[in-house]
Amino acid sequence: MIPAQVKRGNGRWLAAILAAVALFAIVNPVSAEQSRFSLADWQALAQERKAPIIQGAIELHDQHGTAIRRPAEFYVRELDALAEKYRANGNPHIADPVAVAFQSIALMEGDWDNGEDPLLLAQQFMGEAFAVFQQRFPEKYQHLVELSEARSR
Repeated sequence: MIPAQVKRGNGRWLAAILAAVALFAIVNPVSAEQSRFSLADWQALAQERKAPIIQGAIELHDQHGTAIRRPAEFYVRELDALAEKYRANGNPHIADPVAVAFQSIALMEGDWDNGEDPLLLAQQFMGEAFAVFQQRFPEKYQHLVELSEARSR
């Protein structure tokens, strides 16, 4: 059964539902790997919807013990740039889940604080891709090293 709001084309109602689905896909740790909310879907999302979705994700992660301190707008810019780069280059990673891209960015920035060593956490999350990260982003890698050293003092 299709709700009357959808039949009448109530864009705000539909946008709210889509935003809720997107937020769930971004923050649900169980479904993050299987999420169908891809970077291509992210690109198609109205720009004004993105920051509230990311802010909701940040708040939910905080409630579950992971602090993310950079503002939502930072992550919107980073996700937009990543999705556009993938789209422009025909990179198949455009189909990757937004949740994974969001966490990857936060880890690379040293902004994913769940109490664990940020360098080791990034290494574990990225796996074999960590060596590429070190080469392509030496300043981000060095920042993680400094965070790790500060944590061990």
